[in-house]
Amino acid sequence: MDDQGFGVYKFYFHFLRNTGVFPYRIEYPGTKLGYHRSGPFKWLYYLNFIAVVFGSSFQFAQLMLTITYAPEPMNVIAQLCWMFAMCIPLANYLAFIRKEEKVVSAVDNWCHLERSIIGSSLRGMANMPKGPLPSMSACHMKQNKLFRKTSTLYILMGIVTCIGMSMQCVMMPSFPAYIYSVSETENEIFRYLSTAYQIWLVIIIWVHTYCTEVIFVVAAGSLTHCLENLSYKGSVVMANRQCDVPNINDVLIRNWAAFEGKSKGGSALGQEDKMNSAQEQRKEQQVSKAGYNQETYYLAHVVQNVVDIQYALDRYKDVEGVIDNINNSFGRMLFNHMSVYMSLMCTLFYTPIRYGVTIPFEGSLLFSIIAIFYCVRLFIFFPAMGRINVLSQTFTESWMEGLRHIPKGKYAYEFYMHKLESCRKLAFDAGGFYLMQKGTVLTFVSIVTTHVIVLLQLY
Repeated sequence: MDDQGFGVYKFYFHFLRNTGVFPYRIEYPGTKLGYHRSGPFKWLYYLNFIAVVFGSSFQFAQLMLTITYAPEPMNVIAQLCWMFAMCIPLANYLAFIRKEEKVVSAVDNWCHLERSIIGSSLRGMANMPKGPLPSMSACHMKQNKLFRKTSTLYILMGIVTCIGMSMQCVMMPSFPAYIYSVSETENEIFRYLSTAYQIWLVIIIWVHTYCTEVIFVVAAGSLTHCLENLSYKGSVVMANRQCDVPNINDVLIRNWAAFEGKSKGGSALGQEDKMNSAQEQRKEQQVSKAGYNQETYYLAHVVQNVVDIQYALDRYKDVEGVIDNINNSFGRMLFNHMSVYMSLMCTLFYTPIRYGVTIPFEGSLLFSIIAIFYCVRLFIFFPAMGRINVLSQTFTESWMEGLRHIPKGKYAYEFYMHKLESCRKLAFDAGGFYLMQKGTVLTFVSIVTTHVIVLLQLY
């Protein structure tokens, strides 16, 4: 993301807008995110919602009829697969409808935070070279690469899934999960309309999966880069030192009481930080030319460390606020999404294992491929979400080390030690029910495995 707009994220916002998943709108001058309150994109948004509600109601009705009149395990499990799949976009729409302002605000705050920390928006500040900083460009490049890589992977999985499900719709139009199954007579027009509607629903299901999981993976990677840069000796602190250094005389006057009486030979630096004689002489010459003595130079170094840690703590609070906004806006939706996801995986793995001999090879292969894709997504999603928890702890530990440059016993040292200890660990949560961490993958896999074994024993 550059300082002139949303960079590669424009593809994400335009894609969701054009497919009717969410009516995102990039407002003038291209650095603020909003949403369409009316017009064709809003109509498409509501049209998809109506289609999803109708499709979910139809699948539930068909499931009840299947349990009542054809309670064979294969029919029930196959119908459950479609009902759980339809619940994915339904959970998203129920979280989005009438809450668009809240969702847009959370995403926009995250984008602005990324732009200010690892983007190139520092370019216009005083004493900065033209173009983005090299260290920040590296983070910018990594973030763009993460977005493209994640989007490509999900698009590939979506294309394969959509092709497979579309082939089933065309080859088996009378399957109970399809509307054409309720027709009592052969009607070519109705069959084509039913197939088109079912393919439309398949595309909506995949796009909503892409919408939910890609934005979380990318946002988690973005905030992780922010915390890496805000940690002690991070690139953003170095950038701040280049372009945002206050006048040293003013800083010394304001902070003299916190550091007075501390010389350069104090315990804050220690033996390992002393320069050799040649370096010290060069420093003395530079400091003499600037009009400062050694005492003042050391105090300037200490105060600069205070400026850095204050900057880092202020931005850490910004990261914390963005994560809280995302959790408040998406947490309950994410819990519903992952609950449906887990239930769907149970039925997807059960079908090819139990009926690998009785159902056609193509059908078994289709269910197996989709189940494997869902499993792969687990190993992408949760580890990416869990890194923010580790990096928040790393941030605190790194600045605990940075405090050694501030004399112990002084007010500034005690003040910032207390502020660092009060920094809470950051994490994404699913509606307050559980935290998104790397170990959650094993929890999901164990739950799915247990339920598949139970289903195999029952049927």
